[in-house]
This record gives sequence, C-alpha cells and structure tokens, in this order.
Amino acid sequence: LFVGRLEVIKGLQDVIPAFGDDAPAELWIAGAGDYEPELRRLAEGRGKVRFLGYQSADRLRGLYRDAIAVIAPSLCYEVFPMVVLEAFRESTPLIARDLGPYPDIVAQSGGGVVFRDDDGLRAAIARYGANPALARQEGCAGRNAFDRLWSEDAAMARYFEIIHETALKRGVDLG
Repeated sequence: LFVGRLEVIKGLQDVIPAFGDDAPAELWIAGAGDYEPELRRLAEGRGKVRFLGYQSADRLRGLYRDAIAVIAPSLCYEVFPMVVLEAFRESTPLIARDLGPYPDIVAQSGGGVVFRDDDGLRAAIARYGANPALARQEGCAGRNAFDRLWSEDAAMARYFEIIHETALKRGVDLG
C-alpha cells in the first residue's frame, strides 16, 4: 500500500516498476496529485497496480490494516511522516527508502525494512510477500513502538515530563 500525494518527490515512480506480473503482491495506491497521469501511464499493462484515488480516514484505516506492508519511497527528507504513524497504529510494517528519518524509525521500532535501490526494494517486497508471518511480527513491533513512543498518551506523558523537568531546573516543585 502507498498512501500519499501523487507527486514526483514521493518516489512512487520508482516503486511501480517493481510490481510486474511476477510480483508477490499487488500495489494499491491511495491518493491523488499532479503526477497521477504520469504514474498511471507508467502502470499501464501492470495488472498488479491499482489506483484507489483519495480515501477517507476511515477507509484508510482498513486499507492499512489489510495491507501486507506500507511503502514510503520519498525522494526528499521528511520530518516524521504521518504514514508511519498510521501504518504502525494498524500493525502494518513499513518498507521505506533509506533516507531522512526512515532508517531511525525502522531501527527504533523493528517495524519494517529500508531499501537503497531497486534491488533492495524488490527484496523488501519479496520478504513480506513470501512471509506473511514476518509481516505480522514486524507489524506488531511497529504497533508496540507506536504505543510506547508516538501515541497521544506517550506524547502527553513526555510533554508533562518536560514541564516538570523545566520547573525543577527553575526551582519550582510541582509536587
């Protein structure tokens, strides 16, 4: 599953060729954007590529949940993409380009794999396509990391820790 804007910087043009007839899974693409016509041309004749268009948040949750993995092939640096949180919340592992925050996110969570080139991408797709149990295991690791590090509860707890630490540094005891 790919979720996002269909723009050159998102890197989907590097993913579509990996979904030929011999691919172990289908590529479902949720999103819209200016680059969509070019991506559709690139996907012509590839029966394993489906364009779903814009999807509601409720529909996306189901798509994430049912996906073998989520692909994040961005060609640009991102701070912390929402697609990671959305995938991990639904216990879906991540296949991400080895760029920006993705290597750290994958290492910290154990919830996916990074790729550097076309061969690495194909290997990552095959890894999950051939081993659904591994996809479930790493999806669960992503969910555990989400709960522990990035959920609203985890963020609020850390926020109050920072307030408490700051107050103590200023000599104020909040109790």
